[in-house]
Order: sequence, then C-alpha cells, then structure tokens
Amino acid sequence: MPSSRRGGVAARRRSRRHQDIAPAGDARRGSYRAGLFILCGCGMLASFLATALVPAAGMIGAYLGVSATSGSWALTATFLAAAASTPIAGRAADLVGDRRVLTILVATISVGTAVCALTDDLVPMVIGRTLQGCGAGVIPVGMSIIRRLLGPSRAAVGASTMSVAVGLGGGVGLPLAAWITEDLGISALFWIATAAGVSLAVGVRALLPPDPARSGESFDPVGALGLVAVMLCLLIPVSQGPRWGWTSPALLSLLGAGVLVAVFWMRYEMRHRCPLVDLRAARSPVIAVANIASGLIGLMYMLATLTAAQLLQTAPVGPYAGMGESILITGILLTPGGLVIVVSTPVAARLIRSSGAATALAVAAAFVAVGYLLLLRWHDAPWQVSVGVTVVAAGVGMGMTATPVMISVSTPPTRMAAAQALNVVARFAGTAVASALVVAVLEAFGDDHGAVVPSEAAYRALFVIGGAVALLTCALSIVAARRRLRHDVTAA
Repeated sequence: MPSSRRGGVAARRRSRRHQDIAPAGDARRGSYRAGLFILCGCGMLASFLATALVPAAGMIGAYLGVSATSGSWALTATFLAAAASTPIAGRAADLVGDRRVLTILVATISVGTAVCALTDDLVPMVIGRTLQGCGAGVIPVGMSIIRRLLGPSRAAVGASTMSVAVGLGGGVGLPLAAWITEDLGISALFWIATAAGVSLAVGVRALLPPDPARSGESFDPVGALGLVAVMLCLLIPVSQGPRWGWTSPALLSLLGAGVLVAVFWMRYEMRHRCPLVDLRAARSPVIAVANIASGLIGLMYMLATLTAAQLLQTAPVGPYAGMGESILITGILLTPGGLVIVVSTPVAARLIRSSGAATALAVAAAFVAVGYLLLLRWHDAPWQVSVGVTVVAAGVGMGMTATPVMISVSTPPTRMAAAQALNVVARFAGTAVASALVVAVLEAFGDDHGAVVPSEAAYRALFVIGGAVALLTCALSIVAARRRLRHDVTAA
C-alpha cells in the first residue's frame, strides 16, 4: 500500500477514535466529563424516586388519608408508568434525538415530583408518581448517549458507569429517603428531588453535545398504544393480585385482555416497516438472553430487598415475626447492598472485556445464589440479613452491567435507545413480579388464623425461590456462553 494511502487510513482511524471518546464538536475533556456527570445524575434521580417511598410503604396510606391498599398505588403507579412508557421514550430518542428526549424526560420527572410535594391526597399523588415513572426512560436514553460519547469499543465502560449511578440512586436513596421522611416529612423529600430534577434538566441542555443526524424513520403510534395496553393489562394484575385475589373476575379479565392485545400487537409489529419494538431483533439469541436475564435480575434484587425490609421491620412477636427495626435503621442496613454495586460493576466490565458478557452474567448469577444461600442459613440477626443482601446486590450489579453490553454490541446505533429501553422494561417487569410474589408468600405462610405476621417458613420460602431463580439465570448464561453467544468488548 502506498505510504500516502496508509497515512490517510491511519488519519481516518484516529478521527474515528477521537469521535468515540469526545463529544461531537467539543474535544475538551472537562466538557466530556461534565456530560457524563449529568447523565449519571439523571440515572441516579430516576432510581432514587423509584424506591423513595419503599421505606415509608407502611405509612403512605395514613399520610394520604386512605387505606393501606389504596395507598399502595402511590408505589405501584411509578413502576407501571415506567414499564409502559420507557420503550416509547427509547424509540423517540432514536428518531428525534437523545438530548431532546432526555430533556423532556427530566422535565417530566421534575413536574411529577413537584405535584407530589404539593399534595397529601391520593389522586394527585398517584398522578405525580405516574409522571415520575414516565421519566424512567432517562436510563436507556442516557446509556445510548454514553455509548455515543465513548464509542462501541468502550460499551462496557458506559454500561458500568450508568449501572453505578443507578445502583447509587437506589442504594444510597433508601437510607436517605428514610432519614428525610422521618425527620422532615414526605413533602420535603419530593421538594429536594424537584430541585435536583430542575438542575439536571438545565445541565442536559447546557452540557451535552447536540444530537447527530437521524435516519428519518417514522414513529409507530399504533404500536405505542398497543404496548401501553399490553403492559397495563398484564402488570396491574401482577401487582394487585395479592390484594384483589388471584381468581377475582377483574384480575382474570385484565389478564385475558392483555394476552389478546399482545397477540394482535406482536402481529402488527412484525409487519410494520418501522415498528416501535423490533421483535425480529429481540428474538435473536443474544438479545433474548439479555432481556430474560434482565427480568430475572430485577426479580432477584427486589425480592431480596423487600423480604429483608419486611424481616427487619416487622415487630418481634408471634412464632417468628421479625426484628422490630425502625425505618431508618432498616435503610442503613440495606445501604451496603446499594454501595457494593459501585464496586461490582467495574469488576464486571473488566470480566466482560476478558471473557465476554455471557460469562460475566453467569458469575453474577452465582454471586446472587451465594447471597440467597447465606440468607437461608443465617437470618437471625440484622447484620446477617445485611450481609446476605449485600452479596445478592454484588451479583445484581454485575448482571446489570452485563445485560446492557449484550444489547449494545448486538444492536445498530439507530435503534440503540429503543433496544436498551426494552431491556429496562424487562427489569421493571421483574420487580413487579417480585413485589407480588413477596406479598403472596408472606400471606400464604401466615399462622393458622391468617395473621398478617408471617412465620419463619415464609422467609425461608422466599430465599429458596430467589436462589432457584439465580441458579436458573446462571444456567441460562452458561448455555449462552457455550453456544458462542458471548460478546467480548476490547479495552480502549
């Protein structure tokens, strides 16, 4: 090859590498780091708000002046809205621009949080929490922007960065929300989050690089409406089943309608030229394994967290009721589980670069299984519960890093946000199933008179279920790795 031609090729390679690590039109490292800081802040805020009311779950009904069953909608509404709206937000980001959609999402979170801060009535609170859930798309959209800033060769670093932020938002958010709720009240909690949301919205517009040119594909409104209907018809029965009764006419009707709508929606999406969800791509082995594993990871983490919170907070009466810890102490005991994600996600990124994402996912599931084994064997003292949940969270953090990488390396840039959004939805669905499962098992293993206080058998059953799901995830990951479905990400 002539030297001039070799020089031109080398120059183009250097230019591509430069585009991978610097924002478009701005090579200053300070601006690049500021953009990553803003994106991680958006992920932290969304994660924090998703779990902000968990420590106050027992008092939210009294705060709103309604029954505990009605008050539970203040928690459920956020997860339902997130599951239904996140794929729409991801696809919109692919079509009209990541930064534009991210700004709208953060603004939506801010408005919803302000509504929650201004009210102590059920209906406005549910509306505000729904708006918060509609902003959950900041996580996949943020991952898409980070991948654009870092480039495909550093996809594991990008996924690790956002996973750390999401883990911090949920882990540190638990004791922080508990402290603010106990000392300052629920309204103060939401006012602080509103101020953070407004600041982040300004930062998104000021510090992130402009959106690149888009493909010009059209949005799929019918697919969006169909997806919302499917998610609501399937997830509302799952989340409300323990309260309505699993054989109630309302629950069975919603499930039947959800299945029927899902069939027609999938047929429509398969035939549409520019579908909201690319089901053909989602059926590929790598993406299918990643999405299934993401749902199981969400289930395992929420099951461990909710079970531990119930065990720690329940009054120590009856055959085996709990430990009688306060909301604040419970939040503190669960904090290491969130903080360990900060350590486990970079470890997962290195393992992905050396052995592949599927292998990292198998190791993550093994950690979760060990954590559930510890909880099953030793749960007689608060510190033992804290240790077990921390080991589970370490595996969850690694898994939360591996699954987005599997999506990232198997999806074209023009559909990156939508693909990551589907992965996030799978995780939300897993958390919804875990919430219903915990309530159902705790009630099923009450004493002979159906007392609200569960026996020790209930906690053992939940730990066994969590361990079994972890082993299933590990087996799925091993099969994927052996079939050469792992995707190595080389170090930059």
